[in-house]
Amino acid sequence: MATYVSLLRGVNVGGRCRLTMAELRRTLVEIGFSEVRTYVQSGNVVLAADAGPEEVRSEIEGALRGVLGLAGASALVRTGEEMAEVAASNPFIASRRDPAALHVTFLDGSWTVEELDEIAARWAGNDLVAPGRGAVYLWCPNGYGRTKLGNSLFERELNVVATTRNWRTVSKLVEMSGCP
Repeated sequence: MATYVSLLRGVNVGGRCRLTMAELRRTLVEIGFSEVRTYVQSGNVVLAADAGPEEVRSEIEGALRGVLGLAGASALVRTGEEMAEVAASNPFIASRRDPAALHVTFLDGSWTVEELDEIAARWAGNDLVAPGRGAVYLWCPNGYGRTKLGNSLFERELNVVATTRNWRTVSKLVEMSGCP
């Protein structure tokens, strides 16, 4: 049985697509996942499954859309080991950047470093951007709410699904996954 982290996109945003984490946990257990735990109200789930990551994603999205009626919701799925790698590879930690300004945008789909560099050149302003494996590291000194490097920009420019988590959430999800 493998441990996975699922990062939901399109739930609990601006009062639309409301989903309680208790309802999400119950639904995921009912469709066969075990050790289901959530973190904060924005759609962070750690769970165990015998299936591979693509099947886990498909089952979660099926539940979100079919059982829970959240047509626009999607799930990005990473193994616990992949999440630990994302955390360990953050280039801004070594440079002692303020952790409160650190964020990770998880991307599902293919893109190139050159495409990311082009986006950063046009949109980053004072923010710093660095590529990672399936993720983009952001340092937003004026706050994520003020950056132009939001999920919608990455989705539009790279034709991917994107969802962002602050550094505290990324660190907590790694801890919850039990992966060093």
